[in-house]
Amino acid sequence: MKISITEALNKGIKAQRLGRLSDARLIYLKILKTNPDHPDAHHNMAILEKTDNQLNAAKSHFKLALKSNPNVRQYWLSYLDFLIELGDKQEASNLYMEAHKRGITEDPFKKIRRQLGLSGNLETISSDSENPSSRLLRTKEVASTVGIHKDTLLRWLRKELVAEPKRDRNGWRVFTHEETEAIRRYANDETVN
Repeated sequence: MKISITEALNKGIKAQRLGRLSDARLIYLKILKTNPDHPDAHHNMAILEKTDNQLNAAKSHFKLALKSNPNVRQYWLSYLDFLIELGDKQEASNLYMEAHKRGITEDPFKKIRRQLGLSGNLETISSDSENPSSRLLRTKEVASTVGIHKDTLLRWLRKELVAEPKRDRNGWRVFTHEETEAIRRYANDETVN
């Protein structure tokens, strides 16, 4: 029985999330064999190669993901993080400038505030450090806490499978304890199904 590329990609992501990296790798490679320009498969392969310390292969997959679809902000962020971790500040700066020219680095809320003539000192969402259950978490922290890949959480948010949280003054998503638990429940339901 043949499955669609989207189904295969989801199986690869699930395998990656569960730590079955060799299974995930095989799935992504099969996707790339039939669709050599598939950006998500390249991006996820880059993450796997980075994890396995195959830095040249990771770099190649990051480049191919961006070439295939330069409109996905996460590809730029992952590649920039990778270059910074490598200590390649010059290449990271060049890549950032390219992203900037494309408008990828523009914070949508800053742009809106500028257009509305509002100051940057709007009321911010604060966290109560004395009560850990009221501490707000960023996307990566929620994904880690729940035990899923950050890209999976971002995909669920895009597809409106989980509720979109509030954003802080910089436009970053911030999740409450209750929202994190709701995502954990959804993730557990997904794993069961």
